[in-house]
Amino acid sequence: MPLTYEAYRDRTSHRHDGFYLNYAIGGDSTTGAVTADPEPEGTPDSRVTGGGIASQILVGGTPAPGLVVGGGSYSVVLPRAVLKTDGTRVSHDVVTLSSLGPFVAYYVDPRRGSPSSSSMA
Repeated sequence: MPLTYEAYRDRTSHRHDGFYLNYAIGGDSTTGAVTADPEPEGTPDSRVTGGGIASQILVGGTPAPGLVVGGGSYSVVLPRAVLKTDGTRVSHDVVTLSSLGPFVAYYVDPRRGSPSSSSMA
């Protein structure tokens, strides 16, 4: 009986372990309230809306099989954001929203990158 390719295949070749890098770019539509904390008495209702470009970059590692821990940057650029105060358009300008922070991700099935209940094992 001849040996098949399956016998020689490295079963760890598709496992999610080691260095982790994820980057993405796409469209975004944003609507949000403009507030202060604490809110001064008599402050008008202000909202910013607009469409733009969202992006992210995540860098991390896997301390255990399927577990990813790292840090990331998330940003949204709204090139023609509209500011309305009490329903009246006040201005439009470029608005950039961004954040930096940690993240944790877990692959239920580290080899396939999908939940084990939907794997074809």
